[in-house]
Formats: sequence, structure tokens, C-alpha cells
Amino acid sequence: MGGLRKRHDRCVVDILNTGLVATFVRKHPEAKSAFNGWHRRINQADWKNPAEVTERLRSADLIDGIWIFNIDGNKYRLAATINFNTKQILIKSVMTHSEYDRKSWKK
Repeated sequence: MGGLRKRHDRCVVDILNTGLVATFVRKHPEAKSAFNGWHRRINQADWKNPAEVTERLRSADLIDGIWIFNIDGNKYRLAATINFNTKQILIKSVMTHSEYDRKSWKK
């Protein structure tokens, strides 16, 4: 997955549209480690509802139906939807903090 390690034997959730992360990391290679860490942590998540997400990931926020994950101390943001029934996370956008502030991820 474009530099992000994926361990199929331990995955609890499906992370969809990971190409957006791979493209972002090619433009921002310094972000690779942070996104690898996010990916490992999310793959093992077994959330059943929104409350469990915010309980386990205090840096995640639900805004207008889209989850915003703060990555690497707010340097980067990842916007995604979560389907708790199918255990799927659909990545919608990956951005720097300043790109996030422009709110283009809401489109």
C-alpha cells in the first residue's frame, strides 16, 4: 500500500481508499512514520460505536458525519467515515493542518 505496512493476519477493520495516504506520503515523506503508526493502530481497532472511537482516540473528532483523525501532534489530518457494522473505514481526505483549516475536505 504505497509504503504503509499492512498486516492482514491482525486486521480487525478494512481501511479503504488507502491510495490517498500513499499519495500524500509521496508528497510529504516526513509523514510516513506517523501514518504507519496510525495505520497499525487503526487496523487493530474494534470499535462498536462512536463513543468507543473518542474514548480510545482522544485526538479523533466527529464533524458533520466525518471523522477527523489528528496525526503526529496535529501536523496532519485524515478525514474518514466509519461503518461500525461492516468494520470499514473509508478515507476521504489526507491533509496538512493548514489544508484542513481551508475546509476543502468538507466538499
